[in-house]
Amino acid sequence: MSNDTAPSGPGLSRDVFVARIRAQLDASGPPGPPPSDSKLVRRVEDGADLVAEFASRATEAGMAVETVSPATLRAQLASRLDDVKRVTVSMSPGPRRDAVIDVVTTLGIEIIDWRRASGVLAHYDADVGITDVAAAVAETGTLVLSSGEHHSRGAFMVPPRHLAIVPRAAIVADLVDLLAAEPGRPPHERPAATVLVSGPSKTADIEGILITGVHGPGRVEVLVVV
Repeated sequence: MSNDTAPSGPGLSRDVFVARIRAQLDASGPPGPPPSDSKLVRRVEDGADLVAEFASRATEAGMAVETVSPATLRAQLASRLDDVKRVTVSMSPGPRRDAVIDVVTTLGIEIIDWRRASGVLAHYDADVGITDVAAAVAETGTLVLSSGEHHSRGAFMVPPRHLAIVPRAAIVADLVDLLAAEPGRPPHERPAATVLVSGPSKTADIEGILITGVHGPGRVEVLVVV
């Protein structure tokens, strides 16, 4: 006898048994999610200034954040790289990457090709890792970085400094908004790795003494392009 017709009581099939329970509960199927108050789980209100929220939270997390315009991006980059000898660049092709390459080349800074070695080894020769972001989360001041054809997993983890360029359009309110876009992306378009970065690398010993920059960048700088 199959499970579908296995008796759940004297002369009572499973289907009949379950049907009677559903009738008593006045339910025709599995229950839906319980109601929730979005104000309890979402701290960033609708209509909030996401740039200001992100900058405030990222600063609290230990990042150095500055808002720039497309017209002043090159000047701001140059002011942060004037004492740098070697950089690695992990960015998608486009105007912002072009601006970075132009500034770095003008300053005579060596650009390390991170593809020249397997893994993340090439990044150990860089003073600064310059990246764009897949997104940024206003609620926590978090940078979202993904691997891909133009993006290395080591650019934001290995060099002692990480300089991230964040366009305003990349900032989302919270993780709810960040994850909402994922179901619509086909699997072959999703990155192999996605990392959330909330401040410089930190560690503490058994006495609770906090030290930055031991397992990654000790300084994270963010230029928000508005």
